Amino acid sequence: MKTNKAPRMLKVETGKLEKTYQYFPTDEFIDYHVYDSIPRLWRWMEQVLRLDIYLAYRTWRIADQYDIIWANSEKVAIPLSFLNIKKPLVVILQFPESPLRRLLIKWSKLAKRWAGVGIVAKDVRNFVQSELGVEPAKIFQYYAARTDLFKDNDNDCSDMDSTVILSMGVAKRDYDTLIRALSHLPGYETEIYVSSKYGDQYKGRKTKRVADWIRFPERIPDDELVCRYKRSRFVVVPLIPTSHSGAGVTSVFEASAAGKAVIATDTGGMSSYVLHGKTGLLVPPNDVNAMCSAIQRLWENPELANQMGQAGRRFVEKNYSHDEVVAGIRLFLQRLWDDVSTKGS
Repeated sequence: MKTNKAPRMLKVETGKLEKTYQYFPTDEFIDYHVYDSIPRLWRWMEQVLRLDIYLAYRTWRIADQYDIIWANSEKVAIPLSFLNIKKPLVVILQFPESPLRRLLIKWSKLAKRWAGVGIVAKDVRNFVQSELGVEPAKIFQYYAARTDLFKDNDNDCSDMDSTVILSMGVAKRDYDTLIRALSHLPGYETEIYVSSKYGDQYKGRKTKRVADWIRFPERIPDDELVCRYKRSRFVVVPLIPTSHSGAGVTSVFEASAAGKAVIATDTGGMSSYVLHGKTGLLVPPNDVNAMCSAIQRLWENPELANQMGQAGRRFVEKNYSHDEVVAGIRLFLQRLWDDVSTKGS
């Protein structure tokens, strides 16, 4: 039996956000602003453990006011599960391959109690089913490419330079390798944005002297970043060796949605998002020479870069369509709410 009442869903965001995406008009959120009032030592301990324990506690205290709890990462979902909240818990798996999280989830069988599990890459589905024991019907695609943000009309970006290489993001980034590669390529103007809306920071050698053609601009508004994507030659996503299947995915999706070729480190789940030789180029981790060669190849062959960029846009439109992914999430949540309402009536 369906209900006409929209559920109240609390989204638990692992970052400091001004707003969050709503799936129901009644959605509310709680985020890292709760950490403004606690001792730094406690937060440091949580960061070492890579678990958001206090955020989970604050969520647990108000969970009864809501119909569905949406945890935007397993690092808050794990402590939430141990607190044994009574409401259906939907979890977005960001890095389930982490040894500690994987052990905790498997040992405690927490994932079997979750009402829904959102995945980043499609090839993570088998891992979630076989390793974590999640039923197939509870799994849905979460990450999508926002092609709607990158329309063909460039009027608002017409005054921007179109001769730069673009790189951005913080998590699992290996800018040291990128910087060393670029140091051999004078004139290859590059902008690297090392800020994140989630509050993390790149702890590499950003402050050390680098080549004059490498710049580290301050964080810019999202609409300006859209223009930077549009006016760039191509995008580079350098990563450290990691099993994190979602590392770099946002940057790749944004670049492909903008029709830009991507050079990325072949680690984590990157081969799910960048098709080597078709939508971009993949290079081995920590390989300065390979990174240098890949950058030089696309810089000197703008037509090839453009072909790869357009292929990348077609790829994400087909496999990670924003409209289709959002529609799938809303349908999943509605079915979950209908099922909860039926059992409660």
